[in-house]
Amino acid sequence: MNKRRFRTRISLGLAFVCGSALLLACNYQAAVTPTPERPNPPAGTSASTQTPAIVFPESSVISPDGLHAARIDGGDRLVIIDSGGGEAEIAGSGEITRFLWFPDSRHLVYTDRVSTGAGFPSTEDRLWIADIVSGTPSEIDKGFAPNVSPNGNRVAFLLGARVGDACLVGFGLGVVELDDQTRPVSLLRQEEISGFPISEEAETFYPALGKDLEFPGIWRDASTLEVQMRWACKTDDPGNGVYLVDLESMRAEKIGELPAE
Repeated sequence: MNKRRFRTRISLGLAFVCGSALLLACNYQAAVTPTPERPNPPAGTSASTQTPAIVFPESSVISPDGLHAARIDGGDRLVIIDSGGGEAEIAGSGEITRFLWFPDSRHLVYTDRVSTGAGFPSTEDRLWIADIVSGTPSEIDKGFAPNVSPNGNRVAFLLGARVGDACLVGFGLGVVELDDQTRPVSLLRQEEISGFPISEEAETFYPALGKDLEFPGIWRDASTLEVQMRWACKTDDPGNGVYLVDLESMRAEKIGELPAE
């Protein structure tokens, strides 16, 4: 082997050894270099930016937006609770038996039962809509058991008195139409809806509380209500059944039989 080739091999070997050493040194430096620590937040500040959850009393019903709650206090006062724990009475006279929030979280519908003073029945249920911002209630009519439509533009309820006698019942289906300010503008009564059986013997065909169905019925959409209807005295009448009420056409159609009790 000549000297020139020998020197070349030595040079390449030294270059390889030096390069490897340099690479190892760099990797070691990177491995042991500490990561800079994040500075601690200034005293008196919190590292968390989450808003604490609002806790309302267990006896209250929270509004759809979660910012308010409502409860019946003492049986005769409807009280609104805000996110800070403050309370405001928006209704109170007789016995408040039921209330529901509207989807807008600003309005409630409630039933107020008051004494008639004399005669039969001795009490009367009135239906109201309350605005929790203004505190002003709007009376709908005599009735109870309200159910608000999904978009808040209607309230179905039992229109009339909570009484019955033999084959007569003092209430029927009612639906109140509301404007864009949630104020009552019109009232639809059961007798104005076609498709329901009519009695010539003064017997009452009325909404009944059924299994797995809210009273007076459940909303299928903003203009369609499913109700269970029956005669007061004819338990086996073919007219008894589940009806779908289209409030746009004001027509009812029987879609099934009443479930077994």
